[in-house]
Amino acid sequence: MGFVISKQLVEMMNGTIHVKSRPGCGTTFWFAINYALAKIDNIRDNQGQKKDLKKHEMPARARRILVAEDNIMNQKVAISLLKNLNYKDVIIAENGRKAVELYKTQRFDLILMDGQMPEMDGIESTKIIRKLEAGIEQIPVIAVTASAMAGDRERLLKAGMNDYISKPLKKKEL
Repeated sequence: MGFVISKQLVEMMNGTIHVKSRPGCGTTFWFAINYALAKIDNIRDNQGQKKDLKKHEMPARARRILVAEDNIMNQKVAISLLKNLNYKDVIIAENGRKAVELYKTQRFDLILMDGQMPEMDGIESTKIIRKLEAGIEQIPVIAVTASAMAGDRERLLKAGMNDYISKPLKKKEL
C-alpha cells in the first residue's frame, strides 16, 4: 500500500518534489510542502478533546547527518547540539578520507565538514564527493571551520561546499 501525490498538488502548496539516485544504493523520492504550524493549544484529538502535546516527545527528524571532524571534543559538541535539535541519526568520520568512504557506502542528507583534518582535509574530500555526485542531486556540505580569514568563504564555496559555520558550533547557527 502506498500513496500518490501529484506534482500539481505539491506546487499548489508551494512545495517541491525531489529525486536522488545513486547506482548500487537505490533511489529516494521526497517532497516538501509549506503549511502553517498549528498552535499547540489548538490541537484536538479525534473526539474533539484538546491534546496536551507537551507530554509527548517530539519525533526524531528523519535526517541522516555525517559529521566529518577529527577533534573528539568538537565531535561531542556536534553530536550533542544535533541531538538537542532532535537529529538522532548522526555519524562521525574522524577525517576526510573516512568521510569519503562513508559517502560511498551510505546515504546522507547533510554533511558537516571540518576544514582541516589529518589524512585528507575538508576541501579535498568535498571535491571528491562532488565528483562522485556527477549527474545526481548534491548533498548539502556545510564547512565547519575556525578559519575566518578574508577569502575563506570563497575558497570553501569554490571547493563545492554550500556554506560554512564558524567554530565553536552554536545551536542557533545549526
